[in-house]
Amino acid sequence: MASVDVGQAAAGSLYQQAQSGTFVMDLDAAQRCAQHFQTFAESLDKYIQMARDLVFVDGFGTLDSAKDLQSGFARKAGELVNTLLGMQEAGYQMAAAYLEAANQTSQADSALTKMINAKNQEISL
Repeated sequence: MASVDVGQAAAGSLYQQAQSGTFVMDLDAAQRCAQHFQTFAESLDKYIQMARDLVFVDGFGTLDSAKDLQSGFARKAGELVNTLLGMQEAGYQMAAAYLEAANQTSQADSALTKMINAKNQEISL
């Protein structure tokens, strides 16, 4: 299954606009907006872990139909992990966009590092 866009494209576009200077914000407003997106992204950690735990559920039995069912559940759990990670990536990139729009490059870079870390955790399906 192709990955689902859960805001990554919009976040990427906004970040590009901030980098080019077409999107600018007041420092205080930008920091408040960025904090909301970072809080959202961080709040997904527990759900990502819960979904990861479902990828490795066992106890379905040894019949072929049971193995197929287990495989299907694992695939769906992996898709959920990747969707949640996509949401987390978008949240961090939105935070970076707002910070970049207020010329807070080092803080934006920190948010981008978190975005890349989330991207690197995706499960290969």
